[in-house]
Amino acid sequence: MKRTEACLFVLVVLSISAFAPSAMPITHASSPRISDQANSYIKSKFELLLWEETQALKSNGTMKDLSLIIRLKSDQRVTGMQIQDLKSYAASLFTSCHNATVFSVLRVLPIVMAKVSVDEVERIASYEFVESISNGQRRGFVTCDKSRSAIKADQVETVLGRNGSGIIIAILDTGVNSSHPDLNDLDDNTTTPYDYKVLIEKSFVDLDNDGVEDWVVGLGNKL
Repeated sequence: MKRTEACLFVLVVLSISAFAPSAMPITHASSPRISDQANSYIKSKFELLLWEETQALKSNGTMKDLSLIIRLKSDQRVTGMQIQDLKSYAASLFTSCHNATVFSVLRVLPIVMAKVSVDEVERIASYEFVESISNGQRRGFVTCDKSRSAIKADQVETVLGRNGSGIIIAILDTGVNSSHPDLNDLDDNTTTPYDYKVLIEKSFVDLDNDGVEDWVVGLGNKL
């Protein structure tokens, strides 16, 4: 049995056993001819820059591996699976049937990160349980309506009635811009400027091993 046939057989078996009958069927655009509608559906999952890059590489006949961030659908009505099971299933499928090298499966977010040959990227995007594909070239910020639910902060506030107000916390990180406007106004009074929310800072960096902390300019991220 050829490798392609074996992968298709594995795909059929896994699809039948792993997805509930009520779940939406998994579509896979592996046939030689892809309709314009299917192609548009696949394209909609791509970051624009990544789509343009893959099309250019394919047009030039250039085969190379792309590092991808593959976001999976977390809606169980679509997948019929718990998200942790879906991530394991997807990682195994990408490896066995698309020669992908999976180098990270995120614990909290429904994301699989992998290196995939350019000729396999669209096939992976065609799976119904794949929500989007990017390569990290587009920079952006996650808004609170997304990040709160990702770390389940909304559930803590709803169930426990706690939102963190009045609590002093310590952040262990590689750096902080303590003068950032978002960290100003400790008393929530705009008439008293420069009362920053960062009360104290401590550096644990000792680059020259002289026992004295070193404050490294530009190190770390800015909150």
